[in-house]
Amino acid sequence: MRKRFWPGASPSGIQNQSRQVSTGLVTRGSGDSATGSPDHESTQVQRVPQKHSLLFDRRGPALGARESRRVSSLHVSPYFRPAYGFGGPITISDLLTSCLAESGCRVGVWTSNVVDSTGARVTAGIETADSITIRRYAYFLRSLFQTSSILLTPRMAFDTLVPRHEEQLVHLHDFRSFQAMCGFWYARRCRIPLVLQPHGTLRIVLGKERLKRLYDRLFGRAILRYASRIVVLSEAEAEEARRLQVPARKLKIVPNGVKLPGRDANSLRGSFRRRHNIEGNVVLVLFMGRIRESKGVFFLLDAFARFSKLRPNSILAVCGPDDGAAFLLRNLAARQRVRVVMPGLLTGAEKSAAFVDSDIFCLPSPMETQSVALLEAASYGMPIVCPQESAPSQFVSAEACLFAPPDAAAISAAFARLADSADMRRELGMRAAHVVKEHFSANRLVEDVLGLYDEVVREPGSQRGHNW
Repeated sequence: MRKRFWPGASPSGIQNQSRQVSTGLVTRGSGDSATGSPDHESTQVQRVPQKHSLLFDRRGPALGARESRRVSSLHVSPYFRPAYGFGGPITISDLLTSCLAESGCRVGVWTSNVVDSTGARVTAGIETADSITIRRYAYFLRSLFQTSSILLTPRMAFDTLVPRHEEQLVHLHDFRSFQAMCGFWYARRCRIPLVLQPHGTLRIVLGKERLKRLYDRLFGRAILRYASRIVVLSEAEAEEARRLQVPARKLKIVPNGVKLPGRDANSLRGSFRRRHNIEGNVVLVLFMGRIRESKGVFFLLDAFARFSKLRPNSILAVCGPDDGAAFLLRNLAARQRVRVVMPGLLTGAEKSAAFVDSDIFCLPSPMETQSVALLEAASYGMPIVCPQESAPSQFVSAEACLFAPPDAAAISAAFARLADSADMRRELGMRAAHVVKEHFSANRLVEDVLGLYDEVVREPGSQRGHNW
């Protein structure tokens, strides 16, 4: 069943494609029925090491044209590696800061010492890793964090009062947090530009609406006014910013980026299946993300339960940190007698192995801005099932996913179509990998950010603060 093309191939050679619409699904062509037996076509992907040494993909554009820029930037975020359980923004900030440091930029990070949603801590203090100076500030009132997600780091606020004049700009990776306020205060105190990258959080969703609106009145609007640039993921997020009366001249669309897989991950093949006792002929469906209701994990389970009745030789892998739904999900799976493995948060080589060994990737959430997990799965040439509203526009225009509404019956039908057609799996995977290579590579991300930094630090008045 694990038959997938090498992502470096071009989709231009696909012939005789057709577009069919059935039960809410957009499909392409037809293919052979899967026999359920393991095949022998190799998939070559790069191992992602456990250590956080993020090197540029050698097949992407070089950064030689930017090497003369030695921009000094301070990145401020409530969470930073190894706190990957807080979602895609932590993966992106880790990737971006590492790539900036590798390109020769001076990079500093201010963050808290929280490591997961339970409030567990790592040691506070200053460390240097991969040429990045990381200041981890101790947070206080764990009970407040557990009930409201508010991280109070008083020492960070104190440090904003003592400008060091070492940075040329501040880069915020969050909009509504105590740490965002500190980054804003520090930039204003130092009279240096501020770049805000909200990672899809400008819109008020997922509860705490009153608290968020109060924050916007007290601090958020001032941050938006002062910011030299606001980095948005897409035109849709740009429209959200315009609704907040942000001038168009401040907006810069910079899509997320992921490392493109290389050619040395065959050593990982089979390791995820062996670790979890999954036979080679099993249809393995993969979910990667925080295990919470808003991510659609419950109707994913319902959809897989329907599918597994047609294909009993199948397993669902739900990989990610518990965000309140894991216990109930396990109980429901046991009650429905559905084969589910839940290995928790995966990083590095373990995460790569899950992508390599799985047959179908599913993103059931109807509320994604630009999912990093979806981009990573696409980079590995995986066929993807997701709602059209949750896919980046580039995937929609390229018909690079099997689109299904967030409905158990539709998602189950999508799984069945992919399980029965090796050609469809191969074609969709090829299209998805091509889209990521063209639009969402790490090299493109860092090139866009370096260009943005160059614009900001050269602007007249870049040392005097900014207003609308």
